[in-house]
This record gives sequence, C-alpha cells and structure tokens, in this order.
Amino acid sequence: MGHLHSIRLRARRQLIEDAIRYTSAYREVDWLHDASIDAVASRPIIIAGHQPAIFHPGVWFKNFALSHLARETNSVAVNLVIDNDVASGSSIRVPTIDPTSGEAASEVVAYDHAGGGVPYEQTTVSDRELFASFDQRVKAAVAPLVSDPCVTALWNHARQAIERCGVAGCALAQARHGLEGQLGLKTLELPIGVVCRNTAFAEFVLSLLTELPRFHRCYNDAADHYRAVHGIRSTAHPVPNLTSEADWFEAPLWVYGDDSPQRRPVWARWLDDDLVISDRAGRELRIDLRYPKLAAEKLASHASPNFKLRPRALLTTMYARMI
Repeated sequence: MGHLHSIRLRARRQLIEDAIRYTSAYREVDWLHDASIDAVASRPIIIAGHQPAIFHPGVWFKNFALSHLARETNSVAVNLVIDNDVASGSSIRVPTIDPTSGEAASEVVAYDHAGGGVPYEQTTVSDRELFASFDQRVKAAVAPLVSDPCVTALWNHARQAIERCGVAGCALAQARHGLEGQLGLKTLELPIGVVCRNTAFAEFVLSLLTELPRFHRCYNDAADHYRAVHGIRSTAHPVPNLTSEADWFEAPLWVYGDDSPQRRPVWARWLDDDLVISDRAGRELRIDLRYPKLAAEKLASHASPNFKLRPRALLTTMYARMI
C-alpha cells in the first residue's frame, strides 16, 4: 500500500489542478479563488461521474447532490466526464401531443447526423447548423406540454462549447456544467481522457500490468463469484472475464485514436525486461520495466491523439476510489 499511497498523493493534487484548469476554460470557479492548490488538494474529494450525453433528471440529480454534499462537508466536488464510453446516438425522443388525434406522442429530434459506435471523446459534429438549431426544434416539439423548456438556456452554452472543442460529448458536458454554474452549483469537472494523460495514472496502470496474471485471477474470480451469488447465467454480466492467448494477457483497458476511433481491447506480454502493450492490430508500445519511474513517464508521454489508453468501467471505478 506504500506505493499506492505515494501515487495517491500526486494523483489527488493533479486531479485538482487539472479540474480547476479545465473548468476555468468555460465557467467561473470563484469559490476556490482564495485558496491555494495545496489547501484545496488537502480537502476531502467527493467524486461522481457520468457519460457526456444529454442528461435526464435522474442523472442530473447526482450533480445537485454532489454540490450540496461538498458544501456541507467542506469537500471538493469533482464530476468525472466518462468520455471513454461508447456514444449511443445523436438524438433524443421528445414528448409532444399529436395535433390530429390530441393523444400523447413523441418526436425524435437530432443534434447531428452521425450515429454512435465510437467513444464520446471521438464524436465530432458533422452538421454544425443542425447542432445550432437543436434547442429550437426541441422547443417546438415540446410546446404543447412545456412553454419554456430549459433546453433554451442549456443550448446557449452548447453553441459556445462546440466552437471550443468541436466534439459533441465535450460540448454537451460543458453546456450542462455551464448551466449548473448559473444555478449556483459549485463543482469541478474533468474528462477521463484528461485524467489518463498524467503520470499518476500511468503508474497505476503499470502496477496492474506488471502483475497481470495475478490480477486476471482476482478479476475473473470476483466476476465468477458475483454471477454465482446472483444466479446470472450470462458470461457478459456484470463484465466479461479477461482472457489470455499464448503469452498475451488481456487487460481491463481500451485503446483507440483519431485514426481508428473504435475501441479495441488492450493486451500485454513480457519480452525480457520489456512490457509490450498492444491492441494486436497495429498499435504497440514497449516499455523497459527495470526503471519504474522512467517507465511510467514513458507511458504517460506516449499518450497522443492516435494512442488513447483508457480504463474500462471497473478500472475507472477502482482508480477513482483507491487513487
């Protein structure tokens, strides 16, 4: 636990620094201006997280609770934007009233032509005009039921955000967070894609990959036990077991990039003193493990638009809770 404690101290400070820098790019963090980074990083951190999709009330409630709990406990509230999950689409179903029958109905309203299938951080918007008019079309559809929907205020932020980042997931998350700022919520935000660039995350990943066979056993035994206790027959739930082939071991990570945005599983194996990290389809990185600090720095420095190493769901939770 000594090694993890060392990672934790640096990771917490890096999280706060990155979250303040990221959030400050599009909204005020005035409630932290009088405090030093050391003072802020020493406070408890309360973390929530969700994918950067258009939110529904149940998801949105978490952020109100997050802000309230942080205020009541003098903690720092951080919402992790889970932008490494696969986007499901670019439209929502809006309730309305059928003008002919007078009965309840729904209308599909899109903010872009592109579908899902790639991580949120890869969802570039192909039709900016369609994106810009989304709020007006939602407002028209819901008009028989709601005269002044909050999508109008939300989309004022979204139109500004899409000019900053060009990515739907980024714009939707920043728009929501901007609206929350108007409503008085005091939270910081940070995408997983930013968290994964720092050396602390690289050290955490290497601490698992260097003991991947043992991690395999722990991970798969836990999944098997959960299925047995809950009577689950499907091997895909709660998560598929990690597999191995010859000297390759599957890791609970994804890798993708701008040149190939579909997520691919990460595999690892050892060649002498080197750890080989690969998707076994063209992307490969060799790291000399004899010098752990340099190894972590190399892994972190290798992060690029075409090599995005991201945690799967359980590893995201593990990192957030332990580190």
